[in-house]
Amino acid sequence: MVPIVDLTCQFKQSLSFGEEAIVETRYIACEAAKIKFEYIIYRATDQSIVATGSTIQVFLNLNKELELMNPPFYLEWKRNGISFKYIHHSPYAD
Repeated sequence: MVPIVDLTCQFKQSLSFGEEAIVETRYIACEAAKIKFEYIIYRATDQSIVATGSTIQVFLNLNKELELMNPPFYLEWKRNGISFKYIHHSPYAD
């Protein structure tokens, strides 16, 4: 399990219902046994920033106890330097 334990969001501009948004997600490296992401949400039509934010996730074992060491799968993931961009297409957009 990797629950979110901290979430922030700063709203810059509004989006209207049905508008398409682009969500850019950046992994923030740290040595601790947690995952940090930063987000920038853009309006798809003009690429203006509508919100920024971040999340922190921690690792729990099968007994739902906090893991203090990075699990092997996460160490491998960090070594690969994965980055990605997710584009959400609203089913309500014209």
